[in-house]
Amino acid sequence: MMRSDARVLLALLTAAAAIFGADSAVAQDCTAADADVFSTARRARTIVSDYNEMHRIHRADLARNEAFARETDQELPWRFDLAGIVGTRSTYGFEVCTNEGTKSASVSPIYAGGIFSLDFYNAGFGVEAFALLVSDALKVSPTEEQTRTEDGGFRDPVGLASVNTQETIYGGRLTLHDWGSLVMAGIETHPLTNNAGVDGVVLQLPETPHTTDGRMYVGLGSPYGDTSLHLVFAPGDVATDIIELRADAVPLPADVDTLLGADARGVVGAAYIEDESQVALDLGLADAFGFLTLVAATEFNPVRLRKVRGRVDWDGGPEMILRDENPETGEENAMRLALDLGAFAEVSYFNSRHLEDETGRDHVWGTAFGATFRPDAIILMTQIDFWFGVNRPSELARVSEFVDHWQTGVRVHGRFGL
Repeated sequence: MMRSDARVLLALLTAAAAIFGADSAVAQDCTAADADVFSTARRARTIVSDYNEMHRIHRADLARNEAFARETDQELPWRFDLAGIVGTRSTYGFEVCTNEGTKSASVSPIYAGGIFSLDFYNAGFGVEAFALLVSDALKVSPTEEQTRTEDGGFRDPVGLASVNTQETIYGGRLTLHDWGSLVMAGIETHPLTNNAGVDGVVLQLPETPHTTDGRMYVGLGSPYGDTSLHLVFAPGDVATDIIELRADAVPLPADVDTLLGADARGVVGAAYIEDESQVALDLGLADAFGFLTLVAATEFNPVRLRKVRGRVDWDGGPEMILRDENPETGEENAMRLALDLGAFAEVSYFNSRHLEDETGRDHVWGTAFGATFRPDAIILMTQIDFWFGVNRPSELARVSEFVDHWQTGVRVHGRFGL
């Protein structure tokens, strides 16, 4: 009897081991989201890029108003501005590992931030304070049953399995209008949280180089050639995440200007990317013929063509100038009311060694399209940007797993200034 019971127990244990072993094999063998998604170093570079884009939009907006003040002979001794931004990028069609095998998922970071700037034009300097929060989420896509009500209607699914984290950058910038600028910021990364779905699904991520160690960002800028130097590093570590030196408005020889147009400028950039152990060099042209940008990059470990990007831009829109004369002083005031419109289309090629190492893909072609809608009334401005595309080099440089996944992006930037 004892011997029979032992055989039954052994059979039960063997069956249980086979069942749980099979479940484990499914979880281990399925295709998982790439570790790049939550890599701390790559996320730090991303939030720095997002801040610099927010700053670029803000300064381009102020530059339009400064140019208008000069054209209408208005004095502009100082200026105070508050600007805010909110946006999201969505990437679809990931395959992720869960405790129930492979499932489809999406990545949809949401970011929001603000800039306070004060410029003293007569004194020749300005100051800026800023903060930006990025909330990342890798979320299992809902099934059709989870999006339908009992009567066949649509409902927004809740309680889906997800992995979440947040990152914050905050700091300040000092600008000497005729010389350059210095920006310093701290970057905080929050721990990953793995939230089980109400249906019991749990995401199982691969090993991810994610830490909560703080990082620092230091940037230098110069109006000469629109030159900038960017450093992202961990204060307690000798290693630097990225060192990048760029010049985005290099003057071209007069005969080249005659051929390509007065707005054409050269683009030169060099970067060391620590987590790729890579050095990359950018060379290209921007605003050739007033609408064409063409940039190519080479990487050197080993030597290979990293990317090529061609982009065509269009901008226009109606504008109205309102003028009013002060009867007491005789001074004329002017106000610009405009609806600035823009659109772009780009094609690209990406072939980094890191992309091939992480995904097995190389020689990747991509495309993207986008539009801009910007009502502007001098003291108030709202800019709405929308784009969609696949395999954009800027996105693949952030997360290798974005390869071959369609993406959309929406960004709203608002500003109030006096």
